[in-house]
Amino acid sequence: MDTRQAFSDGRDIFKTLPPGLPILFQFPGQKSSYKTSYVGTAPGDAVIMALPMNPGVTQLLAEAYSIVIRFVHEGQAYGFECHFVAAIRKPFPLLFVTYPHRVHQVTVRACERLALLERAVLSAGGTRLEGVMTDVSCGGCKVKLPRSESSLALAAGGEVVVEFSMSMEEDVPIALRGMLVEVDSEGKKVKCRVTFVKEQEKELSLLATFLQYVVQMLKD
Repeated sequence: MDTRQAFSDGRDIFKTLPPGLPILFQFPGQKSSYKTSYVGTAPGDAVIMALPMNPGVTQLLAEAYSIVIRFVHEGQAYGFECHFVAAIRKPFPLLFVTYPHRVHQVTVRACERLALLERAVLSAGGTRLEGVMTDVSCGGCKVKLPRSESSLALAAGGEVVVEFSMSMEEDVPIALRGMLVEVDSEGKKVKCRVTFVKEQEKELSLLATFLQYVVQMLKD
């Protein structure tokens, strides 16, 4: 069964969104995306987001026929088209767009993983260990670490923090809390499997947006 749904009015969706929720927007026909965050609504008029500081973005918004917006919230990915209303820089840089007529929704598969090779830092008990992340999803990740006294001391069940940079239009640093569920120290590297803690919605939403961005780029 197709998990996609369409709503005739997008207003109800925005009632549940927390301020600061990561959002990506792009212009139809363009592959590049701009990162921003949700601020709130002007009831009946507009959705309000932070205005990105990219050079020339205000002019691009004003000249665009429409804008495509994507975000992830509570395991659901949303996408819709809207129109530019206004942008201000003082007292705070804000972007105003119209409410969408239709909002498309699809369930995000929490276990779907993205293979990658990205420098990462795994912190445990005050010790920072540099290594390489080999895959990641909204549920967890795998990190390879050089063999050392500190990495060999890691054990399943320990609390950790994984830090890495997500490459979108710019490098976006992220730190995710998790728990070690498997530590394999048999080979030349210490291989760690981490499950992310669910009580960090803002960070996981940003990660889901990044994964969606990468998958879309691969499809294009």
